[in-house]
Amino acid sequence: LESVKNGDTIQNVDLSVRVVSRPAWYAVASLPYLQEYPHECCEQTFHRHYANALAAYVAKSDPRIRATFDAWKKGAADALRSPLELDDGLKSIALEMTPWVREAAGETEAKKRMGILFDETRIASESRRCLTKLEQEITGDDLLPWFPGGRGSREISLYILIGFERLKHLGGIEGPPFAKGVCLTVDMLERDDVAARLRREREEGVKFHLNGYDLRWLYLHSFPGVLAGDEATVKTLKEHLRGEWTDFGVEGAALAAIVLARGGDLRTAQAIMK
Repeated sequence: LESVKNGDTIQNVDLSVRVVSRPAWYAVASLPYLQEYPHECCEQTFHRHYANALAAYVAKSDPRIRATFDAWKKGAADALRSPLELDDGLKSIALEMTPWVREAAGETEAKKRMGILFDETRIASESRRCLTKLEQEITGDDLLPWFPGGRGSREISLYILIGFERLKHLGGIEGPPFAKGVCLTVDMLERDDVAARLRREREEGVKFHLNGYDLRWLYLHSFPGVLAGDEATVKTLKEHLRGEWTDFGVEGAALAAIVLARGGDLRTAQAIMK
Protein backbone atom coordinates (compact mmCIF):
# COMPACT_ATOMS: atom_id res chain seq x y z
CA LEU A 1 0.00 0.00 0.00
CA GLU A 2 2.84 2.39 0.76
CA SER A 3 4.29 1.85 -2.72
CA VAL A 4 0.90 2.64 -4.25
CA LYS A 5 0.45 5.68 -2.02
CA ASN A 6 3.81 7.12 -2.94
CA GLY A 7 3.80 6.06 -6.58
CA ASP A 8 3.85 8.55 -9.45
CA THR A 9 0.88 6.92 -11.22
CA ILE A 10 -1.68 7.80 -8.57
CA GLN A 11 -4.78 9.66 -9.84
CA ASN A 12 -7.50 11.42 -7.90
CA VAL A 13 -11.05 10.52 -8.93
CA ASP A 14 -14.22 12.42 -8.10
CA LEU A 15 -17.59 10.64 -7.82
CA SER A 16 -20.88 12.52 -7.52
CA VAL A 17 -24.10 10.77 -6.49
CA ARG A 18 -27.56 12.19 -7.11
CA VAL A 19 -30.52 10.98 -5.03
CA VAL A 20 -34.05 11.41 -6.36
CA SER A 21 -37.38 10.97 -4.58
CA ARG A 22 -38.99 9.12 -7.50
CA PRO A 23 -36.53 6.79 -9.26
CA ALA A 24 -39.30 5.67 -11.61
CA TRP A 25 -38.80 9.01 -13.36
CA TYR A 26 -35.64 7.62 -14.94
CA ALA A 27 -37.68 4.83 -16.51
CA VAL A 28 -39.83 7.51 -18.14
CA ALA A 29 -36.73 9.43 -19.21
CA SER A 30 -35.36 6.32 -20.92
CA LEU A 31 -38.29 5.98 -23.34
CA PRO A 32 -36.87 8.39 -25.96
CA TYR A 33 -33.98 5.97 -26.41
CA LEU A 34 -36.46 3.39 -27.75
CA GLN A 35 -38.52 5.95 -29.63
CA GLU A 36 -35.54 7.17 -31.61
CA TYR A 37 -33.85 3.87 -32.38
CA PRO A 38 -32.65 4.16 -35.99
CA HIS A 39 -33.26 0.67 -37.41
CA GLU A 40 -36.41 -0.43 -39.24
CA CYS A 41 -36.47 -4.12 -38.30
CA CYS A 42 -39.72 -5.43 -36.80
CA GLU A 43 -38.19 -5.64 -33.35
CA GLN A 44 -37.24 -1.96 -33.28
CA THR A 45 -40.50 -0.90 -34.93
CA PHE A 46 -42.29 -2.63 -32.08
CA HIS A 47 -39.97 -1.00 -29.54
CA ARG A 48 -40.97 2.41 -30.88
CA HIS A 49 -44.64 1.53 -30.51
CA TYR A 50 -44.00 0.17 -27.01
CA ALA A 51 -42.23 3.35 -25.93
CA ASN A 52 -44.89 5.62 -27.43
CA ALA A 53 -47.80 3.66 -25.96
CA LEU A 54 -46.21 3.54 -22.52
CA ALA A 55 -45.29 7.23 -22.70
CA ALA A 56 -48.88 8.15 -23.53
CA TYR A 57 -50.12 6.11 -20.58
CA VAL A 58 -47.61 7.64 -18.17
CA ALA A 59 -48.29 11.18 -19.35
CA LYS A 60 -52.05 10.74 -18.92
CA SER A 61 -51.74 9.08 -15.52
CA ASP A 62 -50.77 12.30 -13.75
CA PRO A 63 -51.59 15.84 -14.97
CA ARG A 64 -48.33 17.07 -13.44
CA ILE A 65 -46.31 14.84 -15.73
CA ARG A 66 -48.20 16.07 -18.80
CA ALA A 67 -47.67 19.66 -17.68
CA THR A 68 -43.94 19.06 -17.24
CA PHE A 69 -43.54 17.67 -20.76
CA ASP A 70 -45.60 20.53 -22.22
CA ALA A 71 -43.41 23.07 -20.42
CA TRP A 72 -40.26 21.40 -21.72
CA LYS A 73 -41.65 21.39 -25.26
CA LYS A 74 -42.40 25.11 -25.10
CA GLY A 75 -38.94 25.81 -23.76
CA ALA A 76 -39.97 27.48 -20.50
CA ALA A 77 -36.73 28.71 -18.98
CA ASP A 78 -37.41 27.66 -15.39
CA ALA A 79 -38.65 24.20 -16.37
CA LEU A 80 -35.63 23.59 -18.57
CA ARG A 81 -32.97 24.51 -16.03
CA SER A 82 -30.83 21.48 -15.46
CA PRO A 83 -29.31 20.27 -12.18
CA LEU A 84 -26.05 20.44 -14.12
CA GLU A 85 -26.55 24.19 -14.36
CA LEU A 86 -27.51 24.57 -10.72
CA ASP A 87 -24.77 22.48 -9.12
CA ASP A 88 -21.16 23.17 -10.07
CA GLY A 89 -20.19 19.82 -8.61
CA LEU A 90 -22.32 18.02 -11.16
CA LYS A 91 -21.16 19.89 -14.26
CA SER A 92 -18.35 17.43 -14.80
CA ILE A 93 -20.78 14.59 -15.52
CA ALA A 94 -20.98 14.00 -19.27
CA LEU A 95 -24.54 13.79 -20.58
CA GLU A 96 -23.56 11.33 -23.29
CA MET A 97 -22.80 8.82 -20.55
CA THR A 98 -26.56 8.45 -19.95
CA PRO A 99 -27.87 6.25 -22.81
CA TRP A 100 -31.52 7.12 -22.21
CA VAL A 101 -31.21 10.66 -23.57
CA ARG A 102 -30.40 11.79 -27.11
CA GLU A 103 -27.02 13.34 -27.58
CA ALA A 104 -27.44 17.02 -26.85
CA ALA A 105 -25.34 20.02 -25.98
CA GLY A 106 -26.62 19.82 -22.42
CA GLU A 107 -29.39 18.49 -20.26
CA THR A 108 -31.45 21.60 -20.93
CA GLU A 109 -31.56 20.80 -24.64
CA ALA A 110 -32.28 17.15 -23.84
CA LYS A 111 -35.32 18.14 -21.78
CA LYS A 112 -36.64 20.27 -24.61
CA ARG A 113 -36.26 17.39 -27.04
CA MET A 114 -37.93 15.03 -24.59
CA GLY A 115 -40.87 17.41 -24.40
CA ILE A 116 -41.20 17.23 -28.18
CA LEU A 117 -40.91 13.44 -28.16
CA PHE A 118 -43.70 13.22 -25.58
CA ASP A 119 -46.02 15.50 -27.55
CA GLU A 120 -49.45 13.88 -27.40
CA THR A 121 -50.22 14.25 -31.11
CA ARG A 122 -46.79 12.99 -32.16
CA ILE A 123 -47.03 9.96 -29.88
CA ALA A 124 -50.41 8.90 -31.25
CA SER A 125 -49.32 9.38 -34.86
CA GLU A 126 -46.05 7.51 -34.44
CA SER A 127 -47.71 4.64 -32.61
CA ARG A 128 -50.25 4.22 -35.42
CA ARG A 129 -47.46 4.31 -37.99
CA CYS A 130 -45.53 1.57 -36.19
CA LEU A 131 -48.56 -0.72 -35.88
CA THR A 132 -49.43 -0.21 -39.55
CA LYS A 133 -45.87 -1.04 -40.53
CA LEU A 134 -45.89 -4.21 -38.42
CA GLU A 135 -49.18 -5.34 -39.92
CA GLN A 136 -47.83 -4.78 -43.44
CA GLU A 137 -44.82 -6.96 -42.66
CA ILE A 138 -46.86 -10.05 -41.68
CA THR A 139 -45.86 -12.83 -44.03
CA GLY A 140 -48.08 -15.26 -45.92
CA ASP A 141 -47.75 -17.78 -43.08
CA ASP A 142 -49.14 -15.24 -40.57
CA LEU A 143 -45.84 -14.56 -38.82
CA LEU A 144 -43.71 -11.47 -38.39
CA PRO A 145 -40.21 -11.47 -39.89
CA TRP A 146 -37.07 -10.12 -38.26
CA PHE A 147 -36.55 -7.73 -41.16
CA PRO A 148 -38.96 -6.36 -43.79
CA GLY A 149 -39.35 -8.79 -46.66
CA GLY A 150 -37.77 -11.65 -44.73
CA ARG A 151 -39.13 -15.05 -43.75
CA GLY A 152 -41.67 -15.28 -40.97
CA SER A 153 -40.12 -16.02 -37.60
CA ARG A 154 -41.95 -17.57 -34.69
CA GLU A 155 -39.24 -16.26 -32.34
CA ILE A 156 -39.70 -12.56 -33.11
CA SER A 157 -43.46 -13.09 -33.42
CA LEU A 158 -43.57 -14.49 -29.88
CA TYR A 159 -41.36 -11.67 -28.61
CA ILE A 160 -43.71 -9.02 -30.02
CA LEU A 161 -46.84 -10.82 -28.80
CA ILE A 162 -45.41 -10.85 -25.27
CA GLY A 163 -44.69 -7.14 -25.62
CA PHE A 164 -48.32 -6.42 -26.50
CA GLU A 165 -49.46 -8.36 -23.44
CA ARG A 166 -47.05 -6.49 -21.19
CA LEU A 167 -48.50 -3.19 -22.41
CA LYS A 168 -51.98 -4.46 -21.64
CA HIS A 169 -50.86 -5.64 -18.21
CA LEU A 170 -49.03 -2.40 -17.35
CA GLY A 171 -51.44 0.15 -18.69
CA GLY A 172 -54.53 -1.55 -20.05
CA ILE A 173 -53.32 -0.84 -23.61
CA GLU A 174 -55.03 -3.29 -25.95
CA GLY A 175 -53.01 -4.97 -28.68
CA PRO A 176 -53.88 -4.59 -32.38
CA PRO A 177 -56.39 -6.97 -34.06
CA PHE A 178 -53.67 -8.61 -36.18
CA ALA A 179 -52.00 -9.98 -33.04
CA LYS A 180 -54.69 -12.66 -32.67
CA GLY A 181 -53.90 -14.19 -36.06
CA VAL A 182 -50.17 -14.20 -35.33
CA CYS A 183 -50.87 -15.79 -31.93
CA LEU A 184 -52.90 -18.60 -33.53
CA THR A 185 -50.02 -19.40 -35.87
CA VAL A 186 -47.43 -19.31 -33.08
CA ASP A 187 -49.61 -21.65 -31.01
CA MET A 188 -50.03 -24.10 -33.88
CA LEU A 189 -46.29 -24.21 -34.51
CA GLU A 190 -45.54 -24.75 -30.82
CA ARG A 191 -48.07 -27.56 -30.61
CA ASP A 192 -46.54 -29.29 -33.63
CA ASP A 193 -42.98 -28.77 -32.39
CA VAL A 194 -43.71 -30.22 -28.94
CA ALA A 195 -45.54 -33.18 -30.49
CA ALA A 196 -42.56 -33.88 -32.79
CA ARG A 197 -40.07 -33.74 -29.90
CA LEU A 198 -42.21 -36.09 -27.80
CA ARG A 199 -42.38 -38.47 -30.76
CA ARG A 200 -38.59 -38.44 -31.08
CA GLU A 201 -38.35 -39.25 -27.39
CA ARG A 202 -40.60 -42.30 -27.83
CA GLU A 203 -39.12 -43.55 -31.10
CA GLU A 204 -35.48 -42.49 -30.91
CA GLY A 205 -34.82 -42.07 -27.21
CA VAL A 206 -34.01 -38.36 -27.58
CA LYS A 207 -35.02 -37.00 -24.17
CA PHE A 208 -37.51 -34.12 -24.20
CA HIS A 209 -36.32 -30.97 -22.47
CA LEU A 210 -38.00 -27.63 -21.97
CA ASN A 211 -36.20 -24.86 -23.86
CA GLY A 212 -36.23 -21.09 -23.60
CA TYR A 213 -38.82 -20.69 -26.35
CA ASP A 214 -41.16 -23.12 -24.59
CA LEU A 215 -40.84 -21.09 -21.39
CA ARG A 216 -41.63 -17.81 -23.11
CA TRP A 217 -44.59 -19.39 -24.88
CA LEU A 218 -45.94 -20.43 -21.48
CA TYR A 219 -45.26 -16.92 -20.22
CA LEU A 220 -47.33 -15.46 -23.07
CA HIS A 221 -50.24 -17.71 -22.13
CA SER A 222 -49.98 -16.78 -18.46
CA PHE A 223 -51.44 -13.35 -19.20
CA PRO A 224 -55.21 -13.14 -18.71
CA GLY A 225 -57.23 -12.84 -21.89
CA VAL A 226 -54.69 -14.46 -24.21
CA LEU A 227 -56.12 -17.09 -26.56
CA ALA A 228 -55.88 -20.46 -24.83
CA GLY A 229 -52.99 -22.61 -26.03
CA ASP A 230 -53.38 -26.28 -26.86
CA GLU A 231 -54.32 -27.95 -23.55
CA ALA A 232 -52.08 -30.98 -23.99
CA THR A 233 -49.12 -28.80 -24.95
CA VAL A 234 -49.56 -26.53 -21.93
CA LYS A 235 -49.87 -29.53 -19.60
CA THR A 236 -46.73 -31.20 -20.96
CA LEU A 237 -44.64 -28.06 -20.77
CA LYS A 238 -45.75 -27.18 -17.25
CA GLU A 239 -44.93 -30.69 -16.04
CA HIS A 240 -41.41 -30.32 -17.39
CA LEU A 241 -41.14 -26.77 -16.05
CA ARG A 242 -41.72 -27.98 -12.49
CA GLY A 243 -38.77 -30.32 -12.77
CA GLU A 244 -36.43 -28.35 -15.02
CA TRP A 245 -36.67 -24.73 -13.88
CA THR A 246 -33.26 -25.07 -12.20
CA ASP A 247 -31.73 -25.44 -15.68
CA PHE A 248 -32.51 -21.79 -16.42
CA GLY A 249 -30.74 -18.66 -15.29
CA VAL A 250 -32.18 -15.89 -13.12
CA GLU A 251 -34.45 -14.51 -15.84
CA GLY A 252 -35.74 -17.94 -16.78
CA ALA A 253 -36.38 -18.85 -13.15
CA ALA A 254 -38.32 -15.59 -12.68
CA LEU A 255 -40.46 -16.33 -15.73
CA ALA A 256 -41.04 -19.87 -14.45
CA ALA A 257 -42.23 -18.51 -11.10
CA ILE A 258 -44.63 -16.11 -12.82
CA VAL A 259 -46.02 -18.82 -15.09
CA LEU A 260 -46.61 -21.27 -12.24
CA ALA A 261 -47.98 -18.65 -9.85
CA ARG A 262 -50.48 -17.40 -12.41
CA GLY A 263 -51.43 -21.00 -13.09
CA GLY A 264 -52.18 -21.62 -9.41
CA ASP A 265 -49.05 -23.54 -8.42
CA LEU A 266 -47.96 -21.13 -5.69
CA ARG A 267 -45.96 -23.75 -3.84
CA THR A 268 -43.50 -24.32 -6.67
CA ALA A 269 -43.43 -20.62 -7.54
CA GLN A 270 -42.49 -19.72 -3.97
CA ALA A 271 -39.81 -22.44 -3.94
CA ILE A 272 -38.30 -20.90 -7.06
CA MET A 273 -38.25 -17.43 -5.51
CA LYS A 274 -36.35 -18.71 -2.48
